[in-house]
Amino acid sequence: MPEIDFNNPNMLLSFYLMASYAYYSLGRPMMSDMEFEEITKVLHEKYEEVTHPHKNLVPKSALACCTAVGVEYPNIVKHSAIELLKEIGK
Repeated sequence: MPEIDFNNPNMLLSFYLMASYAYYSLGRPMMSDMEFEEITKVLHEKYEEVTHPHKNLVPKSALACCTAVGVEYPNIVKHSAIELLKEIGK
């Protein structure tokens, strides 16, 4: 798994989307629940700093609940998640 920069809210959003797609849509978690919860917690705290083009897909309320149910994933997220799963052997 690539190192995640917890000081970069845009990177956190990217990993949040990829990890939630892998878990909820593919049934293939790419990280532990604890790691996902930490990303979600920090992303919630830094939400106002996010300038990622897919921010509108993730309401702050979903982060407060630590869930991604109902998120619509763009093709780039789907492709990136699948490639990362291959890279990390999952």
